[in-house]
Amino acid sequence: MSEQIIKIQSEQGFSEQAKPSEFIRKLVDFVIPGSGTYDLGRSYINVNVQLENLVAQAGEEPTGNTGDTALYNTDIAFTGDTENLQMPNSMLVRNASMFSATRGMVESIRRVDTLRALLYTLENSKTSQQNELDHLGPIEMNRGNGNMTSSMIAVVPMNTNVDGTTDQQFVSKYISRDIQIPLSDLFGVGSALWNGSVYGDTRIHCELNMNNLEILSLAGSEENEAGPQYYNGKNFGDCAIQNQAGIGSTTNFVVTDLKYGEFGQFLPFYVGQAVVINATATLDGAPPGAPAPITPSHQVITSIEYSPGDNTANPPTGDSTVKITFGGSWYTSTNALNSLNTITISSLGEDSAKAEIRVNRAEIVLTQVQEDGPDKIDYRTYSTEIVQGNGVNQYNKQYIVEPNAQNLIIATGKPNDNNPVGEWDNYEISINNINQTGNRAIVYANNLHQDRLLRFFNNRGQTVHSMRLSANNVLEPESQQTPIFPILETCPLTETSKMVDIEINGDGIEEVILYKELVRTI
Repeated sequence: MSEQIIKIQSEQGFSEQAKPSEFIRKLVDFVIPGSGTYDLGRSYINVNVQLENLVAQAGEEPTGNTGDTALYNTDIAFTGDTENLQMPNSMLVRNASMFSATRGMVESIRRVDTLRALLYTLENSKTSQQNELDHLGPIEMNRGNGNMTSSMIAVVPMNTNVDGTTDQQFVSKYISRDIQIPLSDLFGVGSALWNGSVYGDTRIHCELNMNNLEILSLAGSEENEAGPQYYNGKNFGDCAIQNQAGIGSTTNFVVTDLKYGEFGQFLPFYVGQAVVINATATLDGAPPGAPAPITPSHQVITSIEYSPGDNTANPPTGDSTVKITFGGSWYTSTNALNSLNTITISSLGEDSAKAEIRVNRAEIVLTQVQEDGPDKIDYRTYSTEIVQGNGVNQYNKQYIVEPNAQNLIIATGKPNDNNPVGEWDNYEISINNINQTGNRAIVYANNLHQDRLLRFFNNRGQTVHSMRLSANNVLEPESQQTPIFPILETCPLTETSKMVDIEINGDGIEEVILYKELVRTI
């Protein structure tokens, strides 16, 4: 089956550079031509972004001959207003609609962001959340939460040849990043073959949460976090003692204390990175045990050599440490004999007040296939009701639910927040005056609550991949998860509308979003 990739730009000419929370452009529209068949399951909306104006804070500019090319370990993440959770790219979309020229409105879903955030942690295992590419924000990997590398940098971890010579053409660089939002995350028909000859030109309209994009500094924790114990457990930023002889002698390198079996995976430093070096100096004639701290030196890494020594020998004589060389000298001796102790290196942070995000374009990327798509599609979509709880401890609400609703999803949160982190203790639900759990309260995270979650996914014909009821927090260690509070219920298909009564008990219910999952055919 032959196919081709088609890219269609947003009708709004979506391009802007701004500080976080100051974006003006938020709306995008795309028109899918009615002249072909498209595999929507392999199609996506793409928002291309990059970082701009990354500079050091005043007084911390790197010295040496490459200070103007310094790279800062800075990333773009998505903030839900109160939490920086690892979430899918689809959280960038607040509201989405799809309109067919021949069949009219296909789907119109409000608060896609919270819906996808809620389902993401249940539909994906912890492993898939770590490994997949369609999410925003860095993740904690083997070298720890304080040593993450920005996804906005094409990293060169080493530029030294086996004979010890440096290849200066290899250096890390900033890159733009495509935030890919699968159509299958936005629409019920997003996994179908879309037959343009049946549905005509199709317009997709999205309101984006551009002001929820956030600039994250990942710098500065290397000197405080220990490396793998099976190497030698030293801190990532700890470096070997250096001795200097003679007034005016200089040093422009450090050698790590930590030994690396797999430096490409574990080393948190890279060529071109802006770093800060700290140390204490013991001067000739000074009392023992009285080292004085030196002035921190801000430098740019110009070369990295793994396992310095004679690596042309058989076997090589290196010791699995890493030698990091800078564009300038980080210390000049002021005494006949200096001993540089407690040397540490850590990444240098940018001036967050000047950093900006640039959006280059928004486009839809379609996979067009050479076959006739179906003239009828069965799918599920959502209608949404949003109610403010105003901080009550007992929330009671009766909803009128469509006859073709087969499932209910309730997310609790805070006004203007995208994450489903509004806490509750227990809830009860009745459909047409019949209590669904025999007048028993469903307590958060207990067996009955888990049973209701499993029942919901079984009704969808779907497998649950995680019952942790928590999400990874970008800025916290892996052990510190942020709880989420899903309410997932089934309901029967009926000939007339259903009355659904919900009672939620907790300490201050603020915002309640009800998603009614509807079965439709187009």
